[in-house]
Amino acid sequence: MDFTDGIPEEASTMVIIPTILKSANKVKDLISKLEVFYLANKTENLYFTLLGDASESSKETEEIDEEIIKIGIEETERLNKKYPNNGMEKFQFIYRKREWNDKEGCYLGWERKRGMINRTK
Repeated sequence: MDFTDGIPEEASTMVIIPTILKSANKVKDLISKLEVFYLANKTENLYFTLLGDASESSKETEEIDEEIIKIGIEETERLNKKYPNNGMEKFQFIYRKREWNDKEGCYLGWERKRGMINRTK
C-alpha cells in the first residue's frame, strides 16, 4: 500500500488505544496522547479513538465510571472542536461497561480479556 499522497476514503483507518481506565486523570493523559498522534499524522481519513474498559469489580458499576465517561466525552468534544473535520469527527471515546465473567468471578469490561475490537460498518 502506498499512502504517499494520503489515505483514500476506501482505506479509512482508525488508530485505537485500548486500555483499562481507573481514573479521570488517565483519560485526560491518553486523550492528550491522541492529540499528539493526530498532530504527527495529520491526514484525511485517519481517526483516533480511546477505547476504555472498566476495571474489574464485584459490582457492575462504580462511582468512578460516571466521571471517566464525563471526562472522556468532554475531552474528545474539545479536540473535535479544536480540529474540525468535514464529516466524521477525528476523535472518539468509547467506554465498555462491565459484564459478569463467570470464569473470573467478577464484573469486568466487555471482551477485555480477549482485547476484542470489532469492525462495524
